[in-house]
Amino acid sequence: MTDQVDYISTGGGASLEYLEGKELPGLTVLDAQS
Repeated sequence: MTDQVDYISTGGGASLEYLEGKELPGLTVLDAQS
């Protein structure tokens, strides 16, 4: 598989905050609209 993948992203700070259980403003807005 290492010959097929040359880059891995953690998603940046937002994904880390999501994993910590913090509220993400973009997701809050989407939840409120649905």
